[in-house]
Amino acid sequence: MILKYIAIFTLILAWMSRAFSAELLQDPTRPPGYITGDTGFVAAWQLDAVIIAPDRAIAIINGEAIKVGEQIKGNKLINITPFSVQLEGVDGKMTLFLLDNSLKIE
Repeated sequence: MILKYIAIFTLILAWMSRAFSAELLQDPTRPPGYITGDTGFVAAWQLDAVIIAPDRAIAIINGEAIKVGEQIKGNKLINITPFSVQLEGVDGKMTLFLLDNSLKIE
């Protein structure tokens, strides 16, 4: 009988320790470029893709498709080239590059 209670207690402790350790695990579905901040997750700027066709030009930034003139996170997309895009916001202009994930702030 005592062994039954010990087994149940051990299972409860194992379940509780697993629940508390879940906070330490990283989310495997979290997109690359995300960092943990004081207010939660903050997305870094990432140019995912550029689509240029005769009738349209679209940039995929942080997973969101936008066109020239539209805004993302308070920044207006002002130019799309095959390998980069240029955004303008309150902090000035910035250029995102497709191949090397670098950021140039002007």
